[in-house]
Amino acid sequence: MTFIALHVGAGFHSSLKEGQYKELCKRACKVGLDQLNQESDATTAVSEVCKVLEDSHLTNAGVGSNLNSDGLVECDASIMESRSGRGAGIGCISNAHNPIDVARRLLLQSFEQRPFGLVCPAILTGSGSCKFARENGAKIATQDELLSPESKERYDKWSELLTMRAGTNIEFDIECGNAVTDTVGVICIDSKNNVAVATSSGGVAMKYPGRVGPAAILGSGLWVTTTNKTDLSANGSVVNTIAVCASGTGEDIVYLNLASQCANIIADCDENNDEITAIYDWLRKISQHHNLQANPPALGLLSVINTGDFYHMIFAHTTQSMCIAYMNSDQKEATFQISRLHNSNIVVGGASKPARNIGVK
Repeated sequence: MTFIALHVGAGFHSSLKEGQYKELCKRACKVGLDQLNQESDATTAVSEVCKVLEDSHLTNAGVGSNLNSDGLVECDASIMESRSGRGAGIGCISNAHNPIDVARRLLLQSFEQRPFGLVCPAILTGSGSCKFARENGAKIATQDELLSPESKERYDKWSELLTMRAGTNIEFDIECGNAVTDTVGVICIDSKNNVAVATSSGGVAMKYPGRVGPAAILGSGLWVTTTNKTDLSANGSVVNTIAVCASGTGEDIVYLNLASQCANIIADCDENNDEITAIYDWLRKISQHHNLQANPPALGLLSVINTGDFYHMIFAHTTQSMCIAYMNSDQKEATFQISRLHNSNIVVGGASKPARNIGVK
C-alpha cells in the first residue's frame, strides 16, 4: 500500500480559486501515486510531487514565488527520509527552476564516499546553493523565467505600500489580502514502508535579501523520526515513523523548531492521550505563552504516522485556512479539502484508519 499527503500552505485561500487549488492538488497526488505504483521510492516520489506544486503559479514555491525587497526570487527547500534518517536543505537559491530537485540531489550526494574524510553539506545557501545546482545537473532558470505576472504585480503593490508608509505611522500586514503564502509540503509512503517528506517556499513577500526560511531548515520546516512504542495488546513494541512538514510565519516556525517539536508531541502520545488532542493543547499553549512575531500565531502542520498497518494523518492550523489533499493506491482520485477557521482559533483534524482505508474526519 502506498500513500501520499500534501498541503499548499497554511494562510489564506480564496474561495474564488478553490477549483484551481483542487485541480492542482489532485493532479500532484496522481503524479505521486503513479511514481509509487511504478516502484519509485518515497524520496523520488515526494520530490516529483513537490516539483508539480513548484511549477504552479498558485503556490509560493519555485516559479512565481514571492519576491524579496530587491525584486528577486530567492527560494528555500528541503527533503528528508526515514530510510536513512538523512535530509538536505537549500536556502536562498535564485537560479533553480525546481529548488526541491536541488535539495534531493544534495541528499543523494550524502551517500557518496568522499576522500580524506570530507563530508557532504546538509544545507547550502545563497551562492553555494546556486553553484551546486549548476554543477550537478539541476534545471537552471533565469530570474525572468522565475517571475510570473502575479508575483511582479504583488511586488509592485507592496513597493507602493512601503513607499506610502515611509515617515508615517501607517501599519499593514505584509501577509494580508491577496498575498500568496502557499508554502508547499508533501509526505509519501512507498511500498516498502519508507517515508519521505519535502517542503518548498519562496518565503514572505518583500523579505530582506539573504533571508533563510524554515523550508530550508531540517527540524523547523520538516522532520522525520522513528520511534519504538510499547503495545500491550501485542505483547511487544510497535515501530512508528512520524513525518511532519510546517507552514506559516517562517521566523516563528524557526523559533519553535516546529516540525521536530510536533513529531515529539506525537511520539509521546499513547492510548490515554490521542494525537489530535495533544496537538491542539500544544498549539493553544504556544498561542498563549510564546512571544512570537505574528500575533495571533500563523502556523500550520501536516503529519503522517506510519505504523505499517495503519496510516495516521493529522493536519492543524491557526491561520484562516489550510489546503490539503491525500490519496492512497486504492483510490481513483485524491481527496481534497480546504480547512477553514470558524468558531475557534485552532483547527486540528486527521484520520486513523487501516492502511487500506484512510480518510479525513
